Amino acid sequence: MRAINQSTNLANAMPGRRAMNALNGSSFAEFCGYNAKRRLNGRGITTMKSAPLPDELLLLVAEKFRMLSDSTRLAILRCLMDGKESNVSEIVARTGRELANVSKHLKMLAEARLISRRKEGSFVLYKLDDPVLQKICSLVCDSLRRDLEAEVKRNKRILKTGG
Repeated sequence: MRAINQSTNLANAMPGRRAMNALNGSSFAEFCGYNAKRRLNGRGITTMKSAPLPDELLLLVAEKFRMLSDSTRLAILRCLMDGKESNVSEIVARTGRELANVSKHLKMLAEARLISRRKEGSFVLYKLDDPVLQKICSLVCDSLRRDLEAEVKRNKRILKTGG
């Protein structure tokens, strides 16, 4: 990470920030090669153009997915999917995880800008800050559900036929 002086804010000092600055007026989606007009099977599934992503942007994408690679963070995000703000005690109660562990992961999610936090009195309230996250989680869960249903059907067929 570059040294931070008075004229540089923390966001500009983050690794990969040059990729964000390279947008120069174009949208992030356009920069990523996102093509909202292209759809698969008429189901409204959007796809990426074939242009490769710059390495710095791939690092940003990998970091987002790394934040989704922990079951505690996913449990926290599931608690916040309703769009309502929750304090750490509510999240601990809903996830069944330890307070220290939840606090650590809330900090990581907030630093990754996947959730926001604001102080209200003696409480800190957390809220899902990335609207795309719910879509990603929904797509993955739907895919897993289809895979599990297919597996159950296969197993039933195997049991019926005896092998």
